[in-house]
This record gives sequence, structure tokens and C-alpha cells, in this order.
Amino acid sequence: MIEVVLNSVRVNEEEAKYVLLLQEREGTRVLGLWVGQPDADAARRVLLSQPVSRPQPHELMLEAVN
Repeated sequence: MIEVVLNSVRVNEEEAKYVLLLQEREGTRVLGLWVGQPDADAARRVLLSQPVSRPQPHELMLEAVN
């Protein structure tokens, strides 16, 4: 398994398309992952360290797995 980190969130506003750029923690490869607006907004909040009023779906999933 290769560990990745969220590098950035890119937006093409003309086409309303969102891409999360995931980069290898110990490498140089980057993977683009197309997502919807709600997921892109959630990822952007994580990058900007903006708090939210309730747990997000990915946080609940992590709690369930751990």
C-alpha cells in the first residue's frame, strides 16, 4: 500500500468539475481523483483547517473502522 496526502483541490468552474490531487508521501507521483462539489468543499476545509459544526462522513467512516 502506498500512503498519500492531500496536496490540493482543483476546480474547473466553467465545467463545475473538481479534482483532489493526492501525492505520495514518500515519492513524487500525483493522482487526480474526480469528486463532486460537497467532497471538494470538505477537502478544502481540511486543507484550510476550517472547523465544521458536525462530523463529516469521512470522519464517521474512520471512527467506524478504528
